[in-house]
Amino acid sequence: MSSAPGNQHTHHVANPTGHDELPRIDSRPSRFRARPSRAQIDTVPFPGGLAIRIRGELDIASAGSLERALARAAAASAVVLLDLRRTSFMDAVALNVVVRTDRQMRACGGRLILVPGTLAVCRLLRVSGMFSRLEIVEDSTQWPISA
Repeated sequence: MSSAPGNQHTHHVANPTGHDELPRIDSRPSRFRARPSRAQIDTVPFPGGLAIRIRGELDIASAGSLERALARAAAASAVVLLDLRRTSFMDAVALNVVVRTDRQMRACGGRLILVPGTLAVCRLLRVSGMFSRLEIVEDSTQWPISA
């Protein structure tokens, strides 16, 4: 049987020592597939920086796209506003991307500013202790971007 990553099933094969059977991984097609990202990520300029607007769910499926968008914005501007007002869900993987980006931007003299918006995002930020560690503005009217 061929071996392809991501398609793992366990079969038992005889142990060469003659003792109990050992599991072996093979490559039959898996019925589990990674679902596509459910987040729409847009970058828009505003006076003094760039805003990244997220619509949908920020999770493991969209963390790579978020990381790339934040890296591009941070390379282009010292001020990046992450607008999460239309983000319905955010998991720990996406939060880790935000925290790493914040740390990198601060080390270079930049700012990552979050507009959390939804209850789900605010709850994650509070429970994780990041609400008090990240730069968060709850009143987005001070930032000239449209929702």
